[in-house]
Amino acid sequence: MDLKKFHNPNISMPVIRRRVVEEMLELLGGIGEMAMTEGRSLLWHRYYKTKTPASYHSAIYRLKKAGLVISCGKQRQHPILSLTEKGKAQIPAIYTPEKFWRKKWSGIWYVLIYDVPEKDRQYRDNLRGFLERMRMGCLQKSVWVTPFDIRPEYDDLANAAAIQQYSYLLESTTVLGRSAQDIVCSAWKYEALAEVQRWYCEVYNENIQRIIGSEVSEEMLLDLAREELSAYGVAMDGDPLLPSVLWPREYYGEKVYALHQRITSEIAKRLTSLV
Repeated sequence: MDLKKFHNPNISMPVIRRRVVEEMLELLGGIGEMAMTEGRSLLWHRYYKTKTPASYHSAIYRLKKAGLVISCGKQRQHPILSLTEKGKAQIPAIYTPEKFWRKKWSGIWYVLIYDVPEKDRQYRDNLRGFLERMRMGCLQKSVWVTPFDIRPEYDDLANAAAIQQYSYLLESTTVLGRSAQDIVCSAWKYEALAEVQRWYCEVYNENIQRIIGSEVSEEMLLDLAREELSAYGVAMDGDPLLPSVLWPREYYGEKVYALHQRITSEIAKRLTSLV
C-alpha cells in the first residue's frame, strides 16, 4: 500500500530543520510513549536512516541530563521513555494550539515600533527573529502587532538587551483606523498559510483512510508518523494561533490540528497492537 506524499512542488513551503533531540521531544508529545520504547525500530536505523546508534544515545543522554525525559518501566526488557513536566513545557506551541485559540481577546492591540540604526544590523535581525518566534505580525517594515499581552517579554528584552533605546511598545484599541480583520489579514500571511494547510488536510485525510482497515507494517506506520509530524510542523509554521474571534474566514488551523490528533492517535493505537 502506498501513501500520499506531502511534498508538493507547486506550493511554496517553509523549510524546517530540526535536531534529533527536538524531533524526539515532538514524537513523545505526539504519538506518545509507545513509539519511544528503547529497542524499537523507531529509534534505530530503520527510522533514523541517516543517524547512528551513538547519535541516538547522545541525544537521549542530553534530554535526560536536561530533565526533559525519564526512563520508566525498567523491569521490562525495553524501558519506555516518558516526558517530564519540564519536557512537556518544551513542546512547541503548535502542539497545544487550543490554549491560544480559547484565549479571550481584550480588544487591545500591542504594537511594537522600532528603529534600529543600520550599523546595528545584527541586533535588528535578531530582534526581528525574536518577534517572529513570538508570532507577532508585521504591519509595516518596523511595525509589529499582536493581540497578546507581551509586556513581560518586552520588559525582559529591556533588561537584557536595552530594547527601549530603539523601540516603543504601545497599547491601542485601533491601529491606523483599520478593522481587526483588516489588521489580521495584513499583518500575517494567511493566504499562503491557507494554501499549505488545505494541502495538509487533503494529503492526510486521504492517508488516514488508506491505513484504516488495512494491514500496515510497523515500519510503514513509523515512516508515516515521522513524515506527518514534519508535515504538521510545516502546515502550522507561521500560524499566529490567534484567539478564535480574530480568525479570518479562510482559516484551516483548527482542521489541521484535529486531523493531526486523529492520525497520531490511529498510529499510536496500531503500534500498541503490534507489541
